[in-house]
Amino acid sequence: MTPDQVLREVTRLLENAEIPYMVTGSFASSMLGMPRSTRDLDVVVAPESHQTPALIAAFDPEAWYIDPFVVREAVERKSMFNVVHLDSGWKVDVILRKDRPWSREEFSRRTPLLVGGTEIMFLRAEDSILSKLDWVRQGGSLRQLEDAGTVLDVQGDAIDFVYLEHWARELGLTDLLDKIRPTSSPTT
Repeated sequence: MTPDQVLREVTRLLENAEIPYMVTGSFASSMLGMPRSTRDLDVVVAPESHQTPALIAAFDPEAWYIDPFVVREAVERKSMFNVVHLDSGWKVDVILRKDRPWSREEFSRRTPLLVGGTEIMFLRAEDSILSKLDWVRQGGSLRQLEDAGTVLDVQGDAIDFVYLEHWARELGLTDLLDKIRPTSSPTT
């Protein structure tokens, strides 16, 4: 299976289970910026607490490695768990949406993008940039900073700089945003 096929399958399973989701991470920044290879997929989910059994049941253990105990723990702690597509070896990081103002705002702004002819919910470009910068702040690799910069470069004038700068201030990411900001970009 290709990454696109795995992603379409994961999102189909989540939609069938009525679990709200959005694609994030390097796959999303590649769609919004410059493509680069990645060996895993990142999907943020926001299930209601009563949907935990449906989330677990969405992934057939004949096709996916999934640990129900880890899923329940992740839902309870608002953390993450992994599922692995057994035939292809593709790993999907399933991240529970955090309960903080920006995470709720980011999730509410998700938008459909076409992947292989299928509409899939993705985070918006501004949120991809913020997410990547947040990972850098938490000790992630400088590759995340490069990814954020390519999204900013490719999206250009389509970026909502008022939104981006507001949340960069709120999240303490202004210094990192300044590192990737083109000198000609608007400021507030």
